[in-house]
Amino acid sequence: MDLPSINILELKAIEVGIWLAINIGCSKLWIESDSTTALSWIKGKGNRPWSVIRLLRSIRRGLEHLHDWKVSHILREGNAPADILASYRLARGETTILPSCLWPELGSALAQDQSGLPYTRTRI
Repeated sequence: MDLPSINILELKAIEVGIWLAINIGCSKLWIESDSTTALSWIKGKGNRPWSVIRLLRSIRRGLEHLHDWKVSHILREGNAPADILASYRLARGETTILPSCLWPELGSALAQDQSGLPYTRTRI
C-alpha cells in the first residue's frame, strides 16, 4: 500500500481542522502549518498535483463558511504540541490519539501553548 505524501497529510489535517472549527461555531480561524507547499496550494499558488484537488476544494468550501481566516507558516519547533506529535510513532508508523488518552507531556505542551509560554525542544 502506498502511503500518501506529507503534503497530502498536511492538507487533510488542515481540512479536518477547518471543518471541526466550523462545527463548533468558530467564525474566525488562523491556520498555521510547517508545510510551505500546502500553504501555497491553499493560497492558489504553485503547481498542484491532481491528487490534492479534492482536498483543496473541500478546504475552500470550508473557508467560505468562515467570516475571517488567514494562513501562515510556522516552524514545527514553534508549535510544541505538533512537534511532540510528529516525533511520536507507533510500530506501524501510525499515530492515533484520543483526547481522553493524552499523555502528560502533550497535555502540558497544550497548556503551555494556550498560555503563550515559550517552547524549547530538548533531546534526551
